[in-house]
Amino acid sequence: MKIGIWCDFGFTLRPSEGIGVFVAQLLRGLSQQPQPPQVALVLNGNDRKIHHELLAYTQGLNVEVIVPPIGVLQKLRILYRQTIAKWLLRTSKYLLRLEHWMRPRLPRALLAKILSHLGEIGSAKIIKLLAIAMLSPLLLTDILITIAYLTFKHLVRLGPVWVNAIWKALRESLFGGEYAYIFRLARNTVCDVWFLPYPGLPVKPDLRAPLLLVVHDIVYRYYPEGYDPVQNAELFKLTEEIASEAKITACLSETVRENDLINELQIERSKTAVIPHAVPNDIVEQKYSSFKDLQQRYHIPENFFFYPSAFRPYKNHALAVRALAILINEQQQNVGLVFTGIQGMPPRLQTLLDDSEIGDHVFILGRVSREDIAGLYRSAKALVFPSLHEGFGFPPLEALALGCPVVCSDIPVLREVVGSYKEVVQLVNPYSAKALAKALKIILNAREQYSQVLATTRKLVLSRNWQQVANEWLRLCTQAINN
Repeated sequence: MKIGIWCDFGFTLRPSEGIGVFVAQLLRGLSQQPQPPQVALVLNGNDRKIHHELLAYTQGLNVEVIVPPIGVLQKLRILYRQTIAKWLLRTSKYLLRLEHWMRPRLPRALLAKILSHLGEIGSAKIIKLLAIAMLSPLLLTDILITIAYLTFKHLVRLGPVWVNAIWKALRESLFGGEYAYIFRLARNTVCDVWFLPYPGLPVKPDLRAPLLLVVHDIVYRYYPEGYDPVQNAELFKLTEEIASEAKITACLSETVRENDLINELQIERSKTAVIPHAVPNDIVEQKYSSFKDLQQRYHIPENFFFYPSAFRPYKNHALAVRALAILINEQQQNVGLVFTGIQGMPPRLQTLLDDSEIGDHVFILGRVSREDIAGLYRSAKALVFPSLHEGFGFPPLEALALGCPVVCSDIPVLREVVGSYKEVVQLVNPYSAKALAKALKIILNAREQYSQVLATTRKLVLSRNWQQVANEWLRLCTQAINN
C-alpha cells in the first residue's frame, strides 16, 4: 500500500505544534508496523528546515517527498519575512526580560502605571503593531503582483501557444507552483489512498484516488470570536465539499463525530470513523528541562500551575486568571500561573491581569521547546485546562503521562478522553472561577498524596501507543480503498 499524506497548507506542518504533532507521531507509528506502507509526503517548498524535522520521524519508511518549486518572488518574500520575524522575536524577548526585571524591583502600583502607559497596548500588541508596520510594504507589493499576475494570465489565454509556453516557464520561476500544479505532481506518484489531516486547503483537492479526510473539530462554528467570518464560511463550505467526496471522514472523539461530522456537516454515519490519539512519544521519551533550569531562565515560582495553549477566546485563559486571583487572596501564597503558546496576549486578558493585581504571579513564556514543555509538566502542581471546546485535547493526556494532576473543563470531549482517571483528574464548571479555584486549592494542599495514583495512571495512559494508533489508521486506509 502507498499512502499519500498532504502536509502543505501554505506552510509545512511543524512536528512540534498542533496537527503537525499528530502527523509526525502517525509517521513514526507507521514505521513501526510489521509491514510498513510506502509513503508520499507533499511538503511546502518554503520550509526546508521543517522538512528535516518532519522527515526525522520517517526512519524505516520508504518515503517519496513531493516539494513544488519556489519562485524567485516567493524566495524574496520568505527572506524578508524571516528577517522581520527574527528581529521581532529578539525585540519581544528584550521586552519580556525588561518586564521580568521590573516586577520584583518596582512597587506594584508604579509597575501597573508603567504597564498601562506602554500598555493599554502591552508588549504583545507593541510587537503586533511593529509587525504590521514592517509587513505593510510586503502586503502592498503582494496586491500589485496579484493584479499584474491575473492581468497577464488573462492576456496569455488570448495569445498564441508559444506565448503561453513562455508564460508558464516565467510563472513557475517567479511565482512557483500553483495548487493545480501541485495536485498534478501528487497524482503522478500514483498513491492507493490520500490522507488529508486537515481540510484547510485554498481549493478542493483533485487527486483522483480514494481520500481519507480528518476533521479535528469545527470550533470556529461554535466560537467565531477571533476568526474571520468570511474565512469561516469558506472553510466550512470547503470541508463539506471535501467530506462529500471523501470515502471516509475521521475524527478523534465520539463527541466530534456526533456534533460536528453528523449534525453539522451532515455526513452519513457509515462514512465516519473515530480513532483517538495516544500520548506523543517525544514528550515522554526525550530529555526534559529541570525545574532549576526553568526557574533560572523564566523566573517562575516553585509552586505554579501550567496551561500550554495559544491565546484564543475559547481556550478560556481568563477563567484561569480569575481563579488564581481567588486562590491567592484566600491562601496568601506565592503561587504562579504559567502560559505557553504561539500567540501574544489579548488586550482583554492584559486588562484583567492589571485589574486583578496578580500580574506578577502570571508568566507568559510564548513558544518554548518540547524539552521545556515536558519539564513544565513535571514541575507543575497541576495542569489547568479550562477550555470551552476541544476536538480531543493532547495536554491532559500529556500531563498524566508525565505525572502531573489535571484540572480541566467538565465538557463532553474531556469527559470522554480523561474522565475515567477520576482520582487524578478534576472536572470543573468552565464558567465558574470559584469552582476552578477550589479544585486548585485541593491539589495545592495535597499534591504529595497523588504520587502513587499518578504512577498507576501513567501506565494506563501509556498502554495505548502510536503503533496501535497507526495500525487503526492503516485499517481505515484499506477500508477507504476497498470502498
